[in-house]
Amino acid sequence: MEPTMNLLINTTENTTDENNCTLCLRVLELEARILPIIFSLIFLVGLAGNGGLIAVIWKHQKKDVSTLLILNLAVGDFLLILVSVPFTATIFAFPKWPFGDVVCMLNEFLQTLSLGVSVFSLTALSLERRNSAVNMYKPLVVSGSVTLRVKILIVSIWAISAIFGVPHMVGYHVIQVWRADLSFFMNVCWPYPLDWPAWYGRFHVTARLFIYLIFPMVIILWSYVSIAKLLLRQRAGEERNESQPQTSYMRNLRMSRKKMAAIVLFLVVLFGICSIPRHIYLLWYHYHRGTYTPFWHIFKSVGFVLSFMNSCLNPLTLYGLSKPFRRQCNAHFSTCCRTIRKSIQ
Repeated sequence: MEPTMNLLINTTENTTDENNCTLCLRVLELEARILPIIFSLIFLVGLAGNGGLIAVIWKHQKKDVSTLLILNLAVGDFLLILVSVPFTATIFAFPKWPFGDVVCMLNEFLQTLSLGVSVFSLTALSLERRNSAVNMYKPLVVSGSVTLRVKILIVSIWAISAIFGVPHMVGYHVIQVWRADLSFFMNVCWPYPLDWPAWYGRFHVTARLFIYLIFPMVIILWSYVSIAKLLLRQRAGEERNESQPQTSYMRNLRMSRKKMAAIVLFLVVLFGICSIPRHIYLLWYHYHRGTYTPFWHIFKSVGFVLSFMNSCLNPLTLYGLSKPFRRQCNAHFSTCCRTIRKSIQ
């Protein structure tokens, strides 16, 4: 996380004129009223959506590779929303960080952990969709227990994500800064120790850009270009062999795999839309070092909210785009409602 009170902290690197300060005070007052409400909605929708997604997949759906990776994605989002969102909302509701070093570190570590789980799961899903397109005419292999390959893949995703979160466990801490408008020192959850070299901030945001956006998107783009080429070849082959019609099972299999590929692609696009503004702001803040205007403060806040909002949009996306999941979800919640009514009676 970047520092959150740049407009009001009296520093030599970020200065604003009197008009900007007056405007930014109004922006911060408005944020203190609106953003906690938005984060409360993210908290409620995210817990209900991801919790329902986890329950439906665990109880009702077949455990193939794609389903398990989506389950893994939902677990990461659920953990982020459960632990990090309540603490993060306080940044905008209170003028200072009201918790200590441990919560500061844990909050940022969990954000990075969840980000890694999300982006690496989406990357693995895209590669799995490519593999499914290569084996388009082979039936899905679903076993009663999770295969060793999927276990290793999921454990690796969490382990790598945790390793990339270690700098936050080491670096994040609470410091006191001077708040110029109120003339007192306040606690702030700060990303880097003050005795670390000045270039580390630039290195960190650049590394995050490549690790969590550029490299995964290149792999995902390659996967979907490969899928498109394979589908074009298969369609050309079918046109040459029209005398050999496909069975209904094979047609349904192809259609279901195409739909799953489209859903994964939509999740990837949604992730990109929600994460790119945050990267843009961090690059501007660490490389440009210009006047921190109200525009950049609003841009930062919007990107910050979008990065959390993505975690509660994934279940809604699956509910809207996947008819089988929607049917199973409706049936699951209908059963839960009947059980609750019986217990009350």
